[in-house]
Formats: sequence, structure tokens, C-alpha cells
Amino acid sequence: MDLDVFKKNKVMFEQKIAQAMSRMRIPGLTIAMIKDNQVIYRRGFGTKDLENNVPKKHPITPDTKLEMGSCTKSFTALAIMQLYEQGKLNVNDPVKKHLKWFQLGFPDNPITIHHLLTHSSGIPGLHGFWSTVRLRDFNQEDAPPMVPFSSKEDIILFINSAQNEVLFRPGEKYLYFNMGYSLLGMIIKEVSGEEYEDYIHKHILNPLNMKTSFFPSEEPVEGIFDISVNYEMRGKQLVRAQRNVDQFFNPPGGLISSVNEVSNYLIALMNEGKFEEQQIISPESIQKIIYPHQKVGMFIRSRLSLVSGLDYYGYGWIIRKNFFEYDLIEHRGGTGAASAQIFMVPEKKIGLVAVTNKPGGYKLELAYLMGLMTLLGKDPMTDTDYFKKESILDKLVGEYSKFQDFIKISIRRAPTGVLVLFVPYPKNPGLLVPVESDPERLTYFLYTDFDFKTKVQFLVDEQGNVHFIWERHIFHKIS
Repeated sequence: MDLDVFKKNKVMFEQKIAQAMSRMRIPGLTIAMIKDNQVIYRRGFGTKDLENNVPKKHPITPDTKLEMGSCTKSFTALAIMQLYEQGKLNVNDPVKKHLKWFQLGFPDNPITIHHLLTHSSGIPGLHGFWSTVRLRDFNQEDAPPMVPFSSKEDIILFINSAQNEVLFRPGEKYLYFNMGYSLLGMIIKEVSGEEYEDYIHKHILNPLNMKTSFFPSEEPVEGIFDISVNYEMRGKQLVRAQRNVDQFFNPPGGLISSVNEVSNYLIALMNEGKFEEQQIISPESIQKIIYPHQKVGMFIRSRLSLVSGLDYYGYGWIIRKNFFEYDLIEHRGGTGAASAQIFMVPEKKIGLVAVTNKPGGYKLELAYLMGLMTLLGKDPMTDTDYFKKESILDKLVGEYSKFQDFIKISIRRAPTGVLVLFVPYPKNPGLLVPVESDPERLTYFLYTDFDFKTKVQFLVDEQGNVHFIWERHIFHKIS
């Protein structure tokens, strides 16, 4: 039984999450896992309110509301496909058909709804979202240019002024364009006659019993107090963060929900559009949503070799090929002060949703993929050598000293997972790239400004002590 593998590895899985939270200084995380239309695991780690966690604890729970960020895009795409089924729009409609003011693109090759859904419009990221996020920092020396975003007219002016940024014709290139989903939200309002938020509540959230989910421009549902505080790093300080999303960015990234409620959404998508007695979308439309429409290329290619195929973008979802021979459907979301990831393998009816109240990192993604592996019946330590390599790399990280502490160096892992060497002089760090011919991951090429490429080696002796050999120098791990 696949669940037997999960139960066997449950403690290791939870330890990986706790270790990643500690390393990334994440106060709270909540997670749920689905198999065969049932939530088979759910729990919270840590707190939803770090400052007030003493004398009374405030644990984060699977019902705690957190920011879903760009995971909201799949809800917006689902709404578009509902309207498509109703005959109110076609995904091949030019954007200008529904938004008369829209001017970007080429007259002979117009940008369509399909192009916005798949980030293939040719419009690059315009930093509209981050301009609004950073408005609270407008007195800081490094603050970005002030962008007027307080009305629909401001948004129209901002978007239409970007014609010179459109260097590719629609369909030519994947360029992640957050505000494309803002445009889709406007289209939903235009063709449905309902405000975007009202439409999502009425046609998606309520039928899925996600009745306590909301958007930051709305008041939370009366009586709902289980909402997490957000956190961010300011220099080396962990501080409270504001909610960043306004109504213009609700369609690409505004949903605030819980892993319990998002689990209902995943169950519906993996159950041919049906949750309990509610049919929210047809099976045919779901296949269009998760179809690999647009090749992503290497930009979003995970450094995690557990997924060995190409990445594509569907309608609000990333399709990652060859996760143990299956398509892994996923999306991640970040608001600068929270981080969410949703995964599903529809062929096996397994899914996972996890949200943190501070931006996360690759270590958490590793833990999530480990959990998914176990739901597929794969043992992380025997069915792949990836986690063995990870444990080796973790052992290499630390402080090293030369004979009689003459020189001390430090080897750390960057947020992307790569090993980085820090030396006292010069202070520029060096990058350690594994030599592929060494399956033990103990031999590396060291790239530095002062010595461009050198082969270096780690040695683990019979007592388990770690040593670092760099040309004529030998350093010993001391912590």
C-alpha cells in the first residue's frame, strides 16, 4: 500500500520540514496532503503570531488563513474556463474584444486570452505588483520609482505605456506577466457582469465549501479570527510585514485561504471537476487547464533532479514532466511576506498544499516532493539517490579551520541549494559546482574571482570527520 510508505517516512518528512523552517527562520507552516479524494494528512508547524506566542501559544493550524500568492492564478484561469463553457468568451478572443482600451501588441497578430493565460503574450514582467508592494518603502533610499496605482485609469495608463517593451510576438516566448492575470480579472468582470471577487466566491469558493477564504481588499468573513501574521527579513531582522496585495492584483495573487479549504479545490480538480455534489467545471475543461500549452524553458526549471523533464505552462498551472514518469502539476506563490506551493499528480489522485507565513526556500520544496514521493509508493531513501546526496551535502556545510586555526573558512548553502565557499580574504565568495563523474558528491570545481577554476575535494574519514582539500591546503570541519 502506498500509504504504508508514507507512514514509514512520516517522521523523516516532518523532520525535514522542521529543519527547513529553522534554517529559513520561518515562524509558521501549514500543510495538507490528499490521496484518492481524501485528506490523509494535515498539520501545522510553529506559530501564526511569533511576538504573542508567550505566555499563550498561538499555533498555526490547517484552518489558519494565509496568503496564497500566485496560486490564485489557477482560480482565475478556472473562472475563465467556466465562462468559456457558458459561451461568454473564447480563449482565442483578442484581449481588445473585451477590454476596448487595451493597446499592446501587433495589429496583425493580436494578444489573446490564451496568451495571457499561458504567459506567452510577449509582454514582459512590468513590476506592477512589486511597485505597489514597495510603496510602504517610499522614504527608503533604495525605493523604486513611484508608480500611481489607485484607480483603473492608473492601471490602463501604466499598461498601455509599455508598448516598447513588447519585443516578441504572441506565442513566441514565455515571459511571466503577473498583470496579464489582472487583465483576465477585468475580462471576468466584463463578460460576467460581476466583480471579480464576487464571481470567484459565487462560482468557485462557495461551491467548494471554501466559504471562509477571502481577498485582502475584502473584510474577512465575520467570526473568522484564525488569520496568520506575515513576516519578512529586513536585513538580519525578522519583522512583521504588511499585507501586500490590493484589488488590482487579486486575480494574479490575492487569495487568502487555508490548506483545509484549498484541499477541496484540489479534490475537485482531480475528480473531474466535482466536489461532493457540486460540478464546478467539466472534465474537458480541466484537461485544457493542465495541458502543456507553452514551453517554459530553463527559467523555472527546478534545481531538483527529482523532476527530470521539461516545464510547461498551462492555464494557471505549471506542468513539470517526468516526476517518476508522471506529470507533476504545480504552482507556487509568494507575496514577499508569505509563500505557498500546490502540487497534484492527477493520474494518481495525489496532491499537496503548503503555506508559510514567511518566504520559504528550496529545502521546503524538497520536503514537499519527498511527501509526494511517498504517496506514489516511493521510498525517498531507496528509490532515489537524491536525498542521500542531500544528506551528504548537509554534512559538508559548516565552519572549517586549517592547522592551529591559522585560517578559517566557511561553507554554506545558498537559498538555491548550491554550496558556497567564504574565505576571510578576499571576501568575494566562491561557487562549488559538483563534478558529475563523482557520484558521492565529494569532488567539486571551485569558481572564484581570484582563482577562476580549481578542482577541490571533501574527504570523510572513518570516524566521520569532514576535511576540505584545496590545492596544498587541508581544512578540518570544526562545527
